[in-house]
Order: sequence, then structure tokens, then C-alpha cells
Amino acid sequence: MGVNMISVEEAQELLVSNLPDPRVEQMPFQSSLGYVLAGDLRATRNVPPFLKSSMDGYALIAADVESTPVELKVVGKSRAGGGMPGRIKNGEAMS
Repeated sequence: MGVNMISVEEAQELLVSNLPDPRVEQMPFQSSLGYVLAGDLRATRNVPPFLKSSMDGYALIAADVESTPVELKVVGKSRAGGGMPGRIKNGEAMS
């Protein structure tokens, strides 16, 4: 008793041809678990409302470190929960 095999492409075609047509539904965010977004989701405001980093580290200008090693002047500190105290220029970093 043999088993009839189909190609991966045929299996994909069979699968896709039997899927229901996608439809768009509007629902409250709290009810959306398990659904896929039909478009981009955009925040209406920044939270927190200041420039922030999700990690400790250094802020720098990417072009300054295209070749390494490099020395940058640390010109200030950005504390957790606070905003960025000023701007950095080429050759500078913020910790």
C-alpha cells in the first residue's frame, strides 16, 4: 500500500485555495487578541513625552563611529526618567 505524495508547491496551493477570504473588522483594542492588523497602528502621542532610551548606554552620532577605534568626548548624562539634557555634536557622546 503506497502513499501518494504531492509537492510542496501543490500543498501550498491547496492550502491557500481553501483559506477564507480575509475581511476587515473594527473592534475595541481590548478585544483584538489573536487578530492581525489590517494596517499600521500609530500612537497619537509619545509616551513618555520626551526623548528616551530603553537601555543604558551612550548616545552618539552614527557617522562618528563608522571607523574604529574612535574617541568621543562625553558632554553630559541623561538620567533614567528624564529628558535628554541638550544636543550632541560630532565627536561628542552623552552617557
